[in-house]
Amino acid sequence: PIKGYGAVEMGVHTFYHTNKGQTQEKVSGTYKFVQLWQFIDETWKLAKVISYSHNEMHND
Repeated sequence: PIKGYGAVEMGVHTFYHTNKGQTQEKVSGTYKFVQLWQFIDETWKLAKVISYSHNEMHND
């Protein structure tokens, strides 16, 4: 929580891809993120997203 503003969320997200002519998804990579949420008019709104620690993406 951030008093008077909202909240910070930190985590990881995984991206997937499907190669042309194939049906099975494969993992492209897993990366870290920070999201800044603002509480305005009794509603949560996403104010900023920072995605980082991106290494080489795998699309084999």
